[in-house]
Amino acid sequence: IMDHGELGLFQTREQLSKFGISSVGAGRNPEEAATPLIIKKENLRIGIYSCTENEFSIARHGKAGANPFDPLESPDHINKLKNECDYVIVLHHGGKEQYRYPSPELQKVCRKMISKGADLVVCQHSHCIGSYEQFKNGTIIYGQGNFLFDRHDNEFYKTGLILNVKFCTG
Repeated sequence: IMDHGELGLFQTREQLSKFGISSVGAGRNPEEAATPLIIKKENLRIGIYSCTENEFSIARHGKAGANPFDPLESPDHINKLKNECDYVIVLHHGGKEQYRYPSPELQKVCRKMISKGADLVVCQHSHCIGSYEQFKNGTIIYGQGNFLFDRHDNEFYKTGLILNVKFCTG
């Protein structure tokens, strides 16, 4: 999210807003970056929470960026969101690049997110289509690949998938 600095982040969010497209997971400070998105669709409330592993792009006090994953706070944010919504999706920027499977630590983190109320956890960082698992009442996807990332000439960077998620009412 910070590949083009704070200006790039602010301009991107401005353009999204201009066209009525919501964003989540980044902000001018850690508090704003941690604010979830709640989408109201018919009689459903769908919460989206986004966080990232510790890297150059995370927000810090006095610095804009992505919502940093905090092993103590993030599960509580997910649990609070679940209390306000029918379904919760977590977008987690984490994992090992060009590796289809989760590390034991990533698997532990994602399973904790499901245990705290997430219905779907989607990891985004591997730059390849990853594995998935059903855990308790949730689904974890360990990599979507790339939508548009053509600067490398290998199958990892030139394949991706789009999720089709259906929510049930009542």
